[in-house]
Formats: sequence, structure tokens, C-alpha cells
Amino acid sequence: MKADIHPNYVQINATCSCG
Repeated sequence: MKADIHPNYVQINATCSCG
């Protein structure tokens, strides 16, 4: 899972240690 396009993903991935 990458978070660099959707700001929503950043919050979800924040707990995934992906960025």
C-alpha cells in the first residue's frame, strides 16, 4: 500500500508504517 496520491490514504497508512 502506498500513500502519495490520496490524502486520506496518508491517514490510513499512518498506522501501517508505510509513510
